[in-house]
Amino acid sequence: MRKTMSIYDFRDEMEDDFSYEACEIIFDALEDLDEDLEFDRVAIRCEYNESTTSEIFEDYAKHTWGEDFIQEYENAEQDEKDDMIEAFLENETWLLGTFEEDSERVFIYQAF
Repeated sequence: MRKTMSIYDFRDEMEDDFSYEACEIIFDALEDLDEDLEFDRVAIRCEYNESTTSEIFEDYAKHTWGEDFIQEYENAEQDEKDDMIEAFLENETWLLGTFEEDSERVFIYQAF
Protein backbone atom coordinates (compact mmCIF):
# COMPACT_ATOMS: atom_id res chain seq x y z
CA MET A 1 0.00 0.00 0.00
CA ARG A 2 1.36 3.41 -0.95
CA LYS A 3 0.55 6.78 0.47
CA THR A 4 1.01 9.95 -1.52
CA MET A 5 2.94 12.41 0.61
CA SER A 6 2.27 16.12 0.47
CA ILE A 7 4.71 18.82 1.53
CA TYR A 8 2.74 19.10 4.78
CA ASP A 9 3.12 15.38 5.50
CA PHE A 10 6.81 15.57 4.66
CA ARG A 11 7.40 18.52 6.99
CA ASP A 12 5.53 16.75 9.80
CA GLU A 13 7.72 13.67 9.36
CA MET A 14 11.01 15.54 9.06
CA GLU A 15 10.53 18.49 11.43
CA ASP A 16 12.83 16.98 14.07
CA ASP A 17 15.63 16.62 11.53
CA PHE A 18 15.42 19.72 9.31
CA SER A 19 14.14 23.27 9.47
CA TYR A 20 10.87 24.25 7.79
CA GLU A 21 12.77 25.82 4.88
CA ALA A 22 15.05 22.82 4.46
CA CYS A 23 12.08 20.45 4.37
CA GLU A 24 10.59 22.40 1.48
CA ILE A 25 13.88 22.40 -0.44
CA ILE A 26 14.43 18.66 0.07
CA PHE A 27 10.82 17.78 -0.75
CA ASP A 28 10.90 19.80 -3.99
CA ALA A 29 14.25 18.32 -5.04
CA LEU A 30 13.17 14.75 -4.36
CA GLU A 31 9.85 15.26 -6.10
CA ASP A 32 11.67 16.66 -9.16
CA LEU A 33 14.02 13.68 -9.05
CA ASP A 34 11.30 11.03 -8.91
CA GLU A 35 7.63 11.57 -8.12
CA ASP A 36 7.25 7.87 -7.24
CA LEU A 37 10.10 7.83 -4.75
CA GLU A 38 9.35 5.84 -1.62
CA PHE A 39 9.58 7.85 1.61
CA ASP A 40 12.34 6.69 3.96
CA ARG A 41 12.94 9.11 6.82
CA VAL A 42 16.20 7.51 7.95
CA ALA A 43 17.65 7.46 4.45
CA ILE A 44 16.72 11.10 3.86
CA ARG A 45 18.24 12.12 7.19
CA CYS A 46 21.46 10.29 6.36
CA GLU A 47 21.61 11.47 2.75
CA TYR A 48 21.07 15.23 3.16
CA ASN A 49 22.57 17.92 5.37
CA GLU A 50 21.56 21.39 6.46
CA SER A 51 24.53 23.58 7.42
CA THR A 52 25.56 27.22 7.59
CA THR A 53 28.47 28.76 5.74
CA SER A 54 30.68 28.70 8.83
CA GLU A 55 29.78 25.08 9.67
CA ILE A 56 30.68 23.90 6.18
CA PHE A 57 33.95 25.80 6.28
CA GLU A 58 34.91 24.24 9.62
CA ASP A 59 33.70 20.72 8.79
CA TYR A 60 34.82 20.35 5.16
CA ALA A 61 36.36 23.22 3.24
CA LYS A 62 38.99 24.13 5.81
CA HIS A 63 40.40 20.61 5.53
CA THR A 64 40.49 20.45 1.73
CA TRP A 65 41.46 23.98 0.67
CA GLY A 66 45.04 25.19 0.44
CA GLU A 67 46.40 27.84 2.81
CA ASP A 68 46.01 30.66 0.26
CA PHE A 69 42.36 29.85 -0.28
CA ILE A 70 41.73 29.58 3.47
CA GLN A 71 43.31 32.99 4.01
CA GLU A 72 41.18 34.45 1.19
CA TYR A 73 38.06 33.01 2.85
CA GLU A 74 38.97 34.33 6.29
CA ASN A 75 39.55 37.84 4.88
CA ALA A 76 36.37 37.87 2.79
CA GLU A 77 33.07 39.63 3.50
CA GLN A 78 30.15 37.37 4.47
CA ASP A 79 28.54 37.38 1.01
CA GLU A 80 31.88 36.40 -0.56
CA LYS A 81 32.26 33.59 2.01
CA ASP A 82 28.76 32.37 1.12
CA ASP A 83 29.67 32.36 -2.59
CA MET A 84 32.91 30.49 -1.94
CA ILE A 85 31.10 27.80 0.05
CA GLU A 86 28.38 27.55 -2.59
CA ALA A 87 31.01 27.00 -5.30
CA PHE A 88 32.75 24.42 -3.08
CA LEU A 89 29.51 22.46 -2.57
CA GLU A 90 28.55 22.63 -6.25
CA ASN A 91 31.94 21.14 -7.07
CA GLU A 92 31.79 18.40 -4.39
CA THR A 93 28.15 17.29 -4.26
CA TRP A 94 24.52 17.99 -5.15
CA LEU A 95 23.49 21.37 -3.76
CA LEU A 96 19.71 21.24 -3.41
CA GLY A 97 19.21 24.85 -2.38
CA THR A 98 19.89 27.65 0.07
CA PHE A 99 18.06 30.10 2.30
CA GLU A 100 18.99 32.92 4.65
CA GLU A 101 18.72 32.59 8.42
CA ASP A 102 20.04 35.05 11.01
CA SER A 103 22.11 36.88 8.35
CA GLU A 104 23.92 33.70 7.32
CA ARG A 105 23.27 31.49 4.32
CA VAL A 106 22.12 27.95 5.03
CA PHE A 107 22.89 25.21 2.49
CA ILE A 108 20.94 22.02 1.87
CA TYR A 109 23.17 19.45 0.19
CA GLN A 110 23.72 15.77 -0.36
CA ALA A 111 26.13 14.25 2.14
CA PHE A 112 29.60 13.52 0.82
